[in-house]
Amino acid sequence: MTQVLRLALILGVLLASGAARAACPDTGAAVSVARDDPEPAIGTAPMTALRNQMQAAAQRTHGDHLGVTASRVEWRMELAARYLREPDGRVCAVADRVSIVLAHVEHAIRIAEEIPPQGCLWREVLVHEQRHVAVNRATLAQAEQALRGAVTEWARRASARAADAEAATGVLQASLRQAVEPHLATMRRARVEGHARIDTVAEYDRLARICPGDQRRLPPVR
Repeated sequence: MTQVLRLALILGVLLASGAARAACPDTGAAVSVARDDPEPAIGTAPMTALRNQMQAAAQRTHGDHLGVTASRVEWRMELAARYLREPDGRVCAVADRVSIVLAHVEHAIRIAEEIPPQGCLWREVLVHEQRHVAVNRATLAQAEQALRGAVTEWARRASARAADAEAATGVLQASLRQAVEPHLATMRRARVEGHARIDTVAEYDRLARICPGDQRRLPPVR
């Protein structure tokens, strides 16, 4: 029931040329940070498949596996740089435009197919999984807000010198990753903590007792 979370990074770089002068361009860039967070899909899967999914993700669970919420977040970035060549031939680059999108590329609720659809237990499991969805969406929104401030501050001061424009832009990329990653790590920690507050022994015990008619239709735990 806790998340299966993989975080991926996609980088795209656009390099804008500048006239050769003996100093770095002025710092400061147009910054756009947004999130793409569509409604999660709702589907079904066998209880054994849900159990295997949780075990593969090394998630600690209690009792039967009646539902799982899977989440995969990617961040996509485009960086346009301005650069000038210095008297020694090296290039100084600064960010001109930065666009970042935090995207839920996978967000899905899967409920055990052995549970009678739309019945009492199905609805209870759905409500439980929707609490996990709420944690995912809230932490994504918090990360978006934190990244907007961090990237704006980074753009005010970041510059990079290297032998050529491509190398200087690569240094900017690495610097931006360093500015972004702590906030993604904070999001990951907040998710783990939020899901742990939901997936308690008491909650699993509750789900194992409610809707006794539907419970009797479930296969025995193997």
